[in-house]
Amino acid sequence: MQASQRGWLFFWVFMRLLIGDILLFVPWIRIFWDKNPLFGLFPALGIFAAHGAVRGIVSGVGLLNLWIAFDDAIWHRDG
Repeated sequence: MQASQRGWLFFWVFMRLLIGDILLFVPWIRIFWDKNPLFGLFPALGIFAAHGAVRGIVSGVGLLNLWIAFDDAIWHRDG
């Protein structure tokens, strides 16, 4: 694997891990989710986002991102 490909893979995996962590944990942190200014501007969105199922779906997308990151890191390693 060339150095540029390795750098791109590192960046890709890092971004997936970061996005996955954010999507996994943010819906369950009150200050980020319940007191979000965007939900104040759009009350219907705030009511929709307050459901536990929506939080679970967002967290599930975060887990999916983490899974893809680990799969990419393991699948593309040199060996």
